[in-house]
Parts: sequence; C-alpha cells; structure tokens
Amino acid sequence: FSTQNSYSFQNQAKITINKIKKNLIETNSLSFNFVQKINDKIEIGRCLIKYPKLMHCYYDNKAKKELISDGYTLAIYKKKYNKIYLYPLITVSLKHLLDKDFILKELSSENHKRLKITDKIIEFEVYNKKQKIVVSFTPGTFDLLGWKTTDIFQNDVEFTVYDVKKNVIIEESEFKIPKID
Repeated sequence: FSTQNSYSFQNQAKITINKIKKNLIETNSLSFNFVQKINDKIEIGRCLIKYPKLMHCYYDNKAKKELISDGYTLAIYKKKYNKIYLYPLITVSLKHLLDKDFILKELSSENHKRLKITDKIIEFEVYNKKQKIVVSFTPGTFDLLGWKTTDIFQNDVEFTVYDVKKNVIIEESEFKIPKID
C-alpha cells in the first residue's frame, strides 16, 4: 500500500512539475500586488517582473521604497530620502527567483521530493549552494504565489503575491536604476 501511495505521489508530483514548467515557459512578464513579511514587519506594494532578472517593486510606505533589478544590480531606493543602496544581483537570493531558466532547471522530475502539494498551495524547494528558497504556486493555475527565503541581512522573508497578471507589456525604462547626485 505504501509503495502504491509513493508511486501515486511521485506521479502526481511529475504532473504538477510539468504544469508549473509549462506555465513558466509561457510567462515572459508578471505584474502583481504583494505582502512582504520580514521577521515581524509587514509591507505591501506592487511589482513588475520581466524575465530574465528584471524587477521593479513599489512599496506603499513612508519612505516610498522601491526595489529595482536591472539584471545586474539590485537597488533599494528610498525615494523620500533620496537614498539608494546598491548590491550586485549575484549576491542576493532574489537572483534565482528572477531567473526563470534556473527555476526550470530545478523543476526536474528527479527533484519531486522537494515538492509539497496541498489543495491550497504547491511549494517547491530550490537550493543554491547553502541557501534554500521555497517557491509557492497556486494549485489549478500554477501561477506564482510567492516565496520564502533569507535576505542579505539574514532575515526571514515571506513574500506573498496576489492579483497576478501574466505577459503584461512593460517598458525597459521601468528597470532603470536612478542616479543619485
């Protein structure tokens, strides 16, 4: 009986992985609203993602924070204070979430043991070196639902997305990092 259950889950996992991969392959850009929880601090806003590795998030907060990736650099821009913090994209875990090819490679059927499926959420663990990222998808649509990771300051980050729109047209200028004098 347990062998049959194991085979059944493995088969369900392979089908689910293939559906997530198909959805990712067909997705070139995303627009969504988000709730971000870092430790106990909650922030909300909206994001634009264009594959590969481009992102612009607008936070609804006093600092008018923006998170921008131009594919090489991650910028945290606090517009109200005219401050910008720059990090090489290669040094942050977000680089994997913005790299559709990396996720597709990780979503192989051999990695079905990294998959957790319930009727409310699909979670898949992605590893790079010592870092774990849990990427979540919505059952049925297989759309991105969010992720859990650790940020560059070793804080636990939980990022939940909603109102996802796929393949929206986004101008390249959206991903330009501002210059601060």
